[in-house]
Parts: sequence; C-alpha cells; structure tokens
Amino acid sequence: MSQGWRGLDYLPGVFAGTATVAIVVSYQQAVSALTFAEVRKIAVPVTVMISSQTGGGSGVIVARQGSTYTVLTNRHVAEEDTAYRIQTSDNDVHDHVKLVKRFQDVDLTVLQFDSSKNYPVATLGNSSLSSVGDTVFSFGYPSIYDSATQSSPQKYYDAEGIILALDAKEDQGYVIKHRADTPRGMSGGPSFDAKGRLIAINGRSGEAWEKVVEVNKPPEIDARGEIVYTGRAVLQTYNGEWFSIPINTVLAELSKARVPVSNLKIDQTPPPNNRERIANPKNAGDFYLRASIADQKGDTQAAIGDYSKAIKLDSDFIDAYMS
Repeated sequence: MSQGWRGLDYLPGVFAGTATVAIVVSYQQAVSALTFAEVRKIAVPVTVMISSQTGGGSGVIVARQGSTYTVLTNRHVAEEDTAYRIQTSDNDVHDHVKLVKRFQDVDLTVLQFDSSKNYPVATLGNSSLSSVGDTVFSFGYPSIYDSATQSSPQKYYDAEGIILALDAKEDQGYVIKHRADTPRGMSGGPSFDAKGRLIAINGRSGEAWEKVVEVNKPPEIDARGEIVYTGRAVLQTYNGEWFSIPINTVLAELSKARVPVSNLKIDQTPPPNNRERIANPKNAGDFYLRASIADQKGDTQAAIGDYSKAIKLDSDFIDAYMS
C-alpha cells in the first residue's frame, strides 16, 4: 500500500480548533476494512499498560520526539500524585514516567516516558467521519483473576464491536457509545476503527449489576485471551454498552491547554462502513449488527426479530441471546 506523507505546520487544516504539529498520512483511495487480526497487529505495539501502587489502567502511544514517547490515557487512571510505570508490548517496564497534563473537564491525562527503543506510534483517524454501525475494536489490559498466583494481574485483552451512538452526551467527553467490551483496567486504552486508526480513548462502562456464576474457579483469561468463567464468583456484569472520548475532542483539548505534541500521524480518509451489511444482512453477524442499531433506536420489535434471525443462523451466538 503506497502512503503519501506531507508535513503540516499546524493542525487547524486537519482538525478545526487544534494547534499541534503533525504529519498527515493520506491515501489515494479508500481502503477496504481490515480484519480483526490485521487491526490487532497495528494496535498491540502501541497499546501500553499503566500501573502504580494504587491501581492501573491502559494507554496508547501517539507521538515520539527523539527518545521521548507521549501516551494518552484517562485522568482517572493517573489521578493520584504517585509514581507510575508504563509497560510496553515487549514487556519492558519504563519507570520515571512524566505527568504532562491532567484535564479536568475531559477524562484525559497525558504522560511521557523515555526509551532508546524504537516503538511505533498510533495513526489517528478523524472521529468526525465515524458513523453509527461502524466497526470498532478495543484494546487494553484489564485485571483478571489468575488462579495460579491467586491474584488479579493486568493481562492483555481486546474486543470487536460497533458504534451505537455518536451523541451519547455523557460528561467528561464521553460521547461515543459502542459495543466493544472494555472491562475494568482497559480505561485509557485505545479504540481503533476498521482501518487501524485510533479514533477514541475508552474509559466508561454502561449499566452494571452483580451476577453469581456457578462453576469451580474464579474467572480467568484463556490462551486465546478470552475471559472464561470457571468458578463460583460474584461478578459485575455490564449491559454491553461502553463509552469513549473521540480523538478529535482529545486533540482540541490538547490545543486549548497548549500541550506540545509533535509528529502526530493523521489519516483523514473515511473509515469503512457497514451500510451494505445493515441494508442486506446475510449472516448471523449482519443480523446482530442491524438488531443492535434498531435496539439503540428503541425499535424493540425490529431488534427482537433480527436477534432471533441471528440465533437461528448461529445457535451459539451468545451475544444475541444476552441482548
């Protein structure tokens, strides 16, 4: 795939209201959607684990200047005045993390760490071009019980879903509602579109309730990275809705606060969309996609009909049963 690079002095021509030095990645023509595995290869190297003595979360590398790397995360991940560590995908732990800026009106914090290693940085998309029904992927490090150590370490996890709404009007900047699982510990982690661009920062769940699971051991992550329930435990179960902060909002906040972030990579082309799948569903996943959108619009009858069709085509489609 050929890439055309060109430098910009400032971002106003790219994202209105920002003033950050950037590099824009432009393509001659739109690219078809990447598979989950292809997006994972892009996302994993830029997704980081953030930890301290009081807790932890996730983050994403968005820029590099010399040996200094800039990481975006949630404010509630790095809200304490304590020492933080950043672990990159190669399992290297970077101490002496610098707090650049905590934002109060948006759940966002900017951190930096230094390393002589060559880490990739995320390419940013234009979140204003996202649409309801677009595919999204969440990445991060939730805390999952490990029976071998009888502890709850942070372990890598990812999930695929769709955008349910772009005007959720939650406070702290959370306006994108989506259905890509983002368990506790993945706060501050990235949300990527189907072209492998960073379009949002995750950080908030929908409604939750407690549920008792009757099995033999507490929940764990299996070899495939899936959460499995193998014991009796009281779990927090969520309604399958999650919220994230659009990357355009993040850039605007960085600009207003005059936070210097150089060498951002921006791809302005529109993301792949699922309009054809919604208009002419052909498999269980397509019907589930259309049902989720109908459900969000309050069209219960249409949603139930499509959820039922998804189950009929795939009796093991657990998400359709739980919706």
